Amino acid sequence: MMHSLEKLQTAWGTQGYSPTQVPDADLAALEQAMNFGFPKSYRGQVVAFGLPRIKTKLWDWLTDREDTAIARYGFTLALMFKPSPPHLSNFFTPNEIQEALSWRDLGLPEHLLPFAYDSSGNLFCFVLTILGASPGAQSPVYY
Repeated sequence: MMHSLEKLQTAWGTQGYSPTQVPDADLAALEQAMNFGFPKSYRGQVVAFGLPRIKTKLWDWLTDREDTAIARYGFTLALMFKPSPPHLSNFFTPNEIQEALSWRDLGLPEHLLPFAYDSSGNLFCFVLTILGASPGAQSPVYY
């Protein structure tokens, strides 16, 4: 069975950029230091497969869609259509998650745990309070 992270890498990863491997010990150290547990499904996929490395393939596909709209409808009409939304860009390693917590000084709510970001710099976050109360539980993802 192919995991979601593996599907993402297969569809949008760039050749030559294999997934970033994350040792179980690195995840465990972060969990212990912050007194929480990642969702079991996320943790299992990260340990088994790694973190996908989304590169230019997805950006190129989105740009091609916009170029097609411009060619078909002209620049002025194409501007009336909704532009491509920001898209998943990168997943944080455990060290990068700790570094991302410094964004709390800029307004990141204390109860959110960033684990990825999109092409516009928006964060994907788990709810830390849920993962602290029930380590391994499923968590909504805030974006």
